Amino acid sequence: PRRLSATPTSALAALAAAAALAPAPLAVAQPVVQQPPGMVNCGGHFMNRCEDCPQDNGELWCHGDCEWVLHACRDKNLLTEAAAYGIRSSREEGIWTGVSWMVSGSIMFCFAIAYKRQVVDKLDKDAIKVKGDDFNGSPRKRGLFDCLWVHTSTCLYSMFCNPLVAAKNFDVAHVISFWPACIILFIGMYSPFYCCTALIRTVWAGRLKRNLGYESNFCWDCFLSLFCWHCEVGRETLEVDEALQVEIAFFNQVKSTYVPPLNVSPLASTPESAFCTGPRRSCTGN
Repeated sequence: PRRLSATPTSALAALAAAAALAPAPLAVAQPVVQQPPGMVNCGGHFMNRCEDCPQDNGELWCHGDCEWVLHACRDKNLLTEAAAYGIRSSREEGIWTGVSWMVSGSIMFCFAIAYKRQVVDKLDKDAIKVKGDDFNGSPRKRGLFDCLWVHTSTCLYSMFCNPLVAAKNFDVAHVISFWPACIILFIGMYSPFYCCTALIRTVWAGRLKRNLGYESNFCWDCFLSLFCWHCEVGRETLEVDEALQVEIAFFNQVKSTYVPPLNVSPLASTPESAFCTGPRRSCTGN
């Protein structure tokens, strides 16, 4: 029995040894295709010029000595390589920009709903009155960078939630409603229409300052909208909040800054027989 069980094992070992000693099959050499003279290499076939490489197959048949640029197969050189790289980079950046724009827009829209309900709807819409075009305003009291050290919440809101804060200012000042202003400013700020949106914001800001009782200058306001958008919105927010006598703190908390006037009772009349002397007007009398 021991011999019978060992026989298959020995046979298998002998076969494995024979297979190991057998010579490996020779690799078949692939023929080298020489590029015909006067023709271009399309990356798998040859044509007279790069324009003929695709043969209605598009970019997949345009390689080798050629480059696919602007929907056509062209000779590969420094210019076409740079153009192709720029197109690929722009395409990737465009996709990334579109995705990030949609994500940030969705986040800001959700926050705008909460901001509208918790802040804008609680403000007094009658505190700021509409003034006519012939109204002569006074100089502004707030500086352009006052929000940086006057109120931290206002500065952060103006920096990261600018369309919402600006729309709130325009809404309570009777310039334009909250949602149209918010949507127009968001799309305009983060799109190629920034300059057009800055002009629109300049017109709205002029009406805002007029209703607040301040003077405005279109050219200067346009400059601020173009180059100091966030700081100017922060200054407008401070002015609007002062007119409403409120303070917007984190997180969407509306705090009143109203201080009631002091009730000062009139002084009792001094008797005619009283006699007042001294620097502190000490009085004595019956």
